[in-house]
Amino acid sequence: DVFLDFTVQIKHDEAKIISFKLNDTYAGVIDQTNHTITVRVPGTVDVRNLVPVITTSEDALVTPASGQAVDFTDPVDFKVTYNTASAVYKVTVIPTDAPSAIYVGLAASMDQLNAEEKEAATWMLNNIANSQYISFEDVQAGRIDLSECKLMWWHLHIDGGIDTMDKFDKAAPQAVNALVRMKELYNDGMNLLLTRYATYYAAKLGATKDGNNPNNCWGQSEESGEIAGGPWNFFIAGHESHPIYQNLIMNSGENDKVYTCDAGYRITNSTAQWHIGTDWGGYEDLNAWRSLTGGIDVACGDDGAVIIAEFEPRANSGRTICIGSGCYDWYGKGVDTSVDYYHYNVEQMTLNAINYLCK
Repeated sequence: DVFLDFTVQIKHDEAKIISFKLNDTYAGVIDQTNHTITVRVPGTVDVRNLVPVITTSEDALVTPASGQAVDFTDPVDFKVTYNTASAVYKVTVIPTDAPSAIYVGLAASMDQLNAEEKEAATWMLNNIANSQYISFEDVQAGRIDLSECKLMWWHLHIDGGIDTMDKFDKAAPQAVNALVRMKELYNDGMNLLLTRYATYYAAKLGATKDGNNPNNCWGQSEESGEIAGGPWNFFIAGHESHPIYQNLIMNSGENDKVYTCDAGYRITNSTAQWHIGTDWGGYEDLNAWRSLTGGIDVACGDDGAVIIAEFEPRANSGRTICIGSGCYDWYGKGVDTSVDYYHYNVEQMTLNAINYLCK
């Protein structure tokens, strides 16, 4: 009467490039679907002699090898193999000194961003022509030529959320330190897309007339994010024709709602909104909010709070769009966003916003 239980684990052979960096400085943007890698480097860098630092899936081999100098004058194929698995990644190096659009972050490089921010930044570099990741320290030090830059996007995620400007200052000191230079860029016409807790930066830069940040904010952590029991949405009644809402997936008969994730999505519900009502000591009604902030309420939550706001240019300044909806989410831990029916709307709405700001 002896019994033995065996657990059998089956794993497919895998051959992937997980990360790719040149001269241990310039991070590549990897498209795992099309097996392409794009690396942008300053125009002063000699592309004929760059050393890739490559991380692969477990035990996979890659040629040309990591640490071996390569001439990237033309695109180079890197072959990855492991047992029966193999893949070829085409690596293209693009010298550029003057990006048209930038994704700015607190981290020195894109690889160091948290998962939520990195997902957004990777999408931008894959989908927006002549875009580039730079850090706030790069901006402050003047390391990048921003003379042709029309747009800056900052998507700031903080686990657990932030609900005061003091907490913002402590969470984003690099952005605060770069404020003088950022104000110069904004006042000279650079447009801003500020999402999640980056919406606080609108007040710092003077985009909001009353100088106030969103007054009703919260959020969960990626590890303990809630699982959506059904589709999440926000309301756009009266603004259905706004450029940022074009070509979205809309439910029949619900043209006043934008859905951004479906049931089963893990979401942190990170929210930075302007609550309407005297109970939060700010704005008696929407007319008061419009008058005091100088903003346009482009979307509202189910309680009437302003969750997407647009601030028009002042004098020669740029235009600003703030998206603080808890529905606006790029990364769900353990969730494949590519199979989420509504997640396309997050990408399309962002693309619309960037095109609108850069037009």
